[in-house]
Amino acid sequence: MRHSIDRVNPLDDNKHLDEGVISRADGRPEESSASDATSVGRERVRRALLDIGEVSDWLGTSHRHIRRLIAERRIPFIKVGHFIRFDEQEVSEWIDDCRVTPATPVSPASGGYHAN
Repeated sequence: MRHSIDRVNPLDDNKHLDEGVISRADGRPEESSASDATSVGRERVRRALLDIGEVSDWLGTSHRHIRRLIAERRIPFIKVGHFIRFDEQEVSEWIDDCRVTPATPVSPASGGYHAN
C-alpha cells in the first residue's frame, strides 16, 4: 500500500512576500510598498528589478545599445549570477543625471548661444 508523504517546501511559507505582503514577527500581515528595499530579520520587501528588454523599451533604444552601456559601465546595473538587472530607481536617477539643459540665447548682437 502506498502512503503519501506531505512534503513541506520552506519557500511556501514566504510566498506572501512576493505579493507585497510581509509577515511581522508577531505573525500579522503587513502591507508593504514595492519601492522600498529593506531587510530586518525575517521582514523583507523586494524592489522590482528590470531586465535589458524592459530598460531598452523604457529608453526607446535597442537591446544592443543597453548592452554597450553596460560594457562601458555607463549605466547602473546589478549582476545576479550571469543575469543583468536594473533597479528602476537607479536608472531613473541616472536618466536625470544625463539631462542636458537647453542653451539660451545671449543676445542677437553676439549671434551665439550660451549654455546655462
